[in-house]
Amino acid sequence: MNQLLVFAARGLGPVAGLITLLLLNVSLDAHEIGLYYTMTSLASLAWVVDLGFSANALVSLTARAALARDQSAGAINRDDADIREGSSVRSSACPSVSVARLSGVCMVWYLWGGLLCVLASPLGLFFLDSGAGGGAPGLAAGWSLLAVFTAVGVVSLPVLAIAEGEGHLREAYLVRLAQGVSGSLATWILLLAGGGLLAVCAMPLLGVAVMLPWLWLRRRRWLLATLRARSANPAPVSDRSDQTPGAVRSLADIWPLQWRSGTSWLAGYVLVFMHVPLLYRVQGPVEAGRMGLTVTLMNAVCVVAMSPLSAVLPALARAAAAGQASALDAQFRQAFRRSMVLYSMGGVGLVILCLLLAHTAWGTRLLDPIDCMLLVAAMGCYHLATLYAAHARAQVMEPFALVALGAAVLTALIAFWAAPRWGAHGITLGLLAVNGLFYLPATYRVYRQSRTRLYRRSLP
Repeated sequence: MNQLLVFAARGLGPVAGLITLLLLNVSLDAHEIGLYYTMTSLASLAWVVDLGFSANALVSLTARAALARDQSAGAINRDDADIREGSSVRSSACPSVSVARLSGVCMVWYLWGGLLCVLASPLGLFFLDSGAGGGAPGLAAGWSLLAVFTAVGVVSLPVLAIAEGEGHLREAYLVRLAQGVSGSLATWILLLAGGGLLAVCAMPLLGVAVMLPWLWLRRRRWLLATLRARSANPAPVSDRSDQTPGAVRSLADIWPLQWRSGTSWLAGYVLVFMHVPLLYRVQGPVEAGRMGLTVTLMNAVCVVAMSPLSAVLPALARAAAAGQASALDAQFRQAFRRSMVLYSMGGVGLVILCLLLAHTAWGTRLLDPIDCMLLVAAMGCYHLATLYAAHARAQVMEPFALVALGAAVLTALIAFWAAPRWGAHGITLGLLAVNGLFYLPATYRVYRQSRTRLYRRSLP
């Protein structure tokens, strides 16, 4: 049931994306479409504030829940973990940590991140207004609203991750599904009503509108416990010399994993999202719009393809915490196969769509079929690498930071050199070269090493 819900929440993206694509082409001209996707790409910088912190919190809480059940029942319970607010667990792999304390650290992290996004938003408006699409109707208002509501969404991001870590997977994905449905409907209504670029803020606005009532009605006790724990111990890192049961050491516990995953997340933005703003600057909004439309569809395929792995990630973390290497591998292989089938179907479908539309007026809004094929192949390598990385992250490990950083530097250098000369074609060629020849082989090698270490730890 949980896997079906995860698939529904993630599967909404491509369906809604296709409808949004149709309405964008009907309601906006080529320049406005370029601005629309450049704005969304710039706004996605706000999610870099996450730096993998919410995913780390999810894995840490799930692992601690597994160890708590193992200590009380003598075996890992495969059902959803149920951690009471303020409970704590101790193990050599996952030191003692209070759930409420960890939640407090997360909330402070994201509050500062959201504030930073708001303060940096004028720079985004300057970038947009100084380009070829500057002065477009609704640009300033659309960007301002997008920046504010995206910042609020960033602040609320860890709430769902912590809910998942505590075992409330179904509830968390119901909220995500409601956010996706309401945000898509609001976007379509604004586009049909002639709202133009104001439609860009509909998705984050409705995301906040769904999140706040749920937080008050369903997570009020968790929120109050978090505030009490934060008030009782306001220091970012508690005293590591405190060895009493329930001692709070959350930020110190999570930081060794955090800085590595943060580097990977920053690299991920360079590998995926930076190309639309770059093309906007050097080639203009029309070329940026073609790249933005195609990348949006490609990202939707990737999101759906990740759903089999997302659904079993808590189970993978429980198996890793218990040292059950064979169980982790079995579940990972099954999710891996399903994910690749979904990606292959979506990638082939996107290429067919580009071929069918190539000689129509609509075809000018997407990348050329050759560039689309290159993008599908490049993102396929990236998707494979993401799957392998998830195996290690389920073990509360992040050994991919240097690999991701190297791939990001190579991608950025090639993109800045190729985009002014060959536009989107140069970028897709560079992505395929870096992801296929460097990022995927290096990630697979690190995955094999981490898997070997897990099997060695599981030996009696």
